This record gives sequence, structure tokens and C-alpha cells, in this order.
Amino acid sequence: MQAVDAAVERSAASHGKAVAGSAVSAHSLLDRRDWLFCAALTVLALGIFIYAEAQARSFLFNLVTFDGDFYLSIAKHGYAFSGNLHAKQNVSFLPLEAGAIALFRWLLPGHNDFLKIAILGALALFGILAGFCALLRARCGRHAAWMAGLLWALSPMALYHFVGYTEPLFALATVWCLVALDRRWLWTASVIAGLAMIGRPQAVVLVLFAGVELLRQAGWRPWRLFEVSSMSKLVLLVFPVMLYASWMAWRFGDSMLYANSMVAWVAGSLGSGILPFWSVIPYFFHAVSDDLPVLTQWTVLLAAMAMLIVLLALAFAPVASTRVAWMYVAFLVFLSVTTAFDARDLARHTLFLVPWAVILGTALARSPGAVWKKYLALLPLLVICVLIDIVAVARFYNGLWVS
Repeated sequence: MQAVDAAVERSAASHGKAVAGSAVSAHSLLDRRDWLFCAALTVLALGIFIYAEAQARSFLFNLVTFDGDFYLSIAKHGYAFSGNLHAKQNVSFLPLEAGAIALFRWLLPGHNDFLKIAILGALALFGILAGFCALLRARCGRHAAWMAGLLWALSPMALYHFVGYTEPLFALATVWCLVALDRRWLWTASVIAGLAMIGRPQAVVLVLFAGVELLRQAGWRPWRLFEVSSMSKLVLLVFPVMLYASWMAWRFGDSMLYANSMVAWVAGSLGSGILPFWSVIPYFFHAVSDDLPVLTQWTVLLAAMAMLIVLLALAFAPVASTRVAWMYVAFLVFLSVTTAFDARDLARHTLFLVPWAVILGTALARSPGAVWKKYLALLPLLVICVLIDIVAVARFYNGLWVS
């Protein structure tokens, strides 16, 4: 597939259509030091998670809970629908994460699903970190990629890499879609964005950006999208979700069962306390200022940190590439107009959007001063984030809400 993309790229370059920096050779994506950094940071993040889990339960205790349990049930038994849209059940979850869990349950020996899911998450995290290096190394330098990786792998919500949630696979798709778009690997970008659509609804943003790049390649002439090559890529963008919807229609008689069950579940069983995304932040400040009991100290801590990171990422967005900056804005707009939140969900939904780490890593690397001083300045924040993550793991495996 990349060979096809490379051929398209060479053809575009020969006609003067390639932009500066898009024809970087594939061997420059990562070198040995990058691979070692990604591996070491993945092991560190997994080690922190395993340590915290062992403190909460016991070493490698076989427990998969919260949303991870629903994905595991799909992986084990397939989709099931009770007929009651208002009940939370596994038809309210998209199939990408469940398919990955099913694959790892088949590939890896033993019966410890917790361990298999943690390994899946570690590989996804490794891929995300490698994606940061591929995206930033040539454009912004190695240290921008490494700082972005540190911010991502040691974030307060790092535990969600290893517990069977869909966020890591979506982050993996996001960063490699950005890499593919930057290098004009449009076949690859189309496949990634299409698969991401059966992982998280926010993937519509990836489809949009891939579609814009296809239109750019067509010289901003929409009728050229009807050519065989462009139409094939457009089909790849929508084929996975159309196949999933068709299967749902055949199996349960409702091609929109996922969306309908999510809407009914949010409006019904969790209707109280659910707010549109744009109302969460004013509600948060109102609850904190009036000392309302609806928000715990834990929720206040996470929400405040998440909002700070969002504001910093928006403030420093101009230092990143235009595509990364606008993709971050598009993700936030998508959440604002489509998603309802409990205020407690703010941290997980915002801290698993890849562009914030790319933006802040780039800003740190491009700030004046010696490189070692930048890493030293980053250290206190990372220590605080790791401590929060350890507490989060303990809460998670004691049945307490995290985010």
C-alpha cells in the first residue's frame, strides 16, 4: 500500500504538485534511537500501570471492568441486544477495539484477559510514540517528538491505554493518519481513517481531513474525485462503517442501532447530570465556586488539569503545523456539537486527542534554551501526572469512577 502511495507521490512531484517537506524518504521516519526511546517509554508506562494495579488488587489480577468489560463481551460472545434501547449493553460500543481484543485472545496463550488487553494497549502505545517520531522528527526535530511522547505516555489518563478502552486505538489511528497525510500516502490515510470510523465517532474528523487532502490532490476540482483512483479512496473511507451498519441491519433490523442505543442510554438512564460539551465548563466553575457536592475533589483535580492542557494547546497551536492545529480545533468542535458529558468525563475525552501532545511537544522543543533544561523543566509536571495516574489505577480497580 505504501508502495502505491509512494508512486502517487513521485508522480505528483514530477508535475509540480508536491509541497515542501512531503517527499521525505521513508527511511527518515525513525532511527534506532527513536525505536529505543519508544520501547523504553512504553515499558515505563506499562510498568507504572502494573505496579499501581498490583497495589490495588494483586499482581496481574484478571479483572476487566467498566467499558473494557463490554468490549471483552463482544470479543467473547459477539453483539447482543435485549430490545431495550435504554439499557447499557454491548451494542452501544463500536467493533474496532472488540475485534483487536478478540485477535489478541486468539494469538496469545492462557486465560488472563487482563494481561492480553494490557499487551494490546502497550503495542498501541508503542505505535503512538513511533507515530510522534515519524510525524515530528523531520519537521520539528527529534526532541519535539520525544517531548510529545513523554507528555502522552505519562499523562494523568495513561491507564486507559491498558484497560480495554477504545481511546488508544483511536489515538494510534490519528497520529498515523497525520503521518500519512503529511507524506501524501493517501491510500494509507484512507484505510486508517476508514477503520477509525468503527472505533470512535470522532474519526469523522479524520475522514474529513482525508477528504480535503483528496480534493487538494485533485487540484480543488471536485469532478476529478469521480476518477477511479479518487473514488477508490473515498470508498475506503466509508466502507468499514457501511459494512458495520449493514451487518447491524441484518442482525438486529436497525442499521443505526449503535447511535440509537447511545442516544437513548444518555437521555434515559443517565439523563440527570449529563450536559452538552459546551455547558460542562461553565457548570464546572459554578459547581466549584458554590462548593456544590456534585463534584468530588478528584473530579475537580482532573477537570482543572484537562482544561489547562486544552487552553495551553490552543494557545500554542500556531507553533505546530496548520493541519495539526486545525485538526485539534475540529475535534473540539465535533465534541461540542455532538456529545453530551458528565463533567467527570472531561479529562478522558480531551486528553486522548493526539494533537495536544504534538502541539505542546513542538512548543517545548522550539522554546529557547538548552535541551537538557527543557527536559528538566518538564520533569515536575511528569511526576505529578504519574502520581495522579497511580491513584487513578487504584480507583479504577476498586470500582470507583476515574473519568
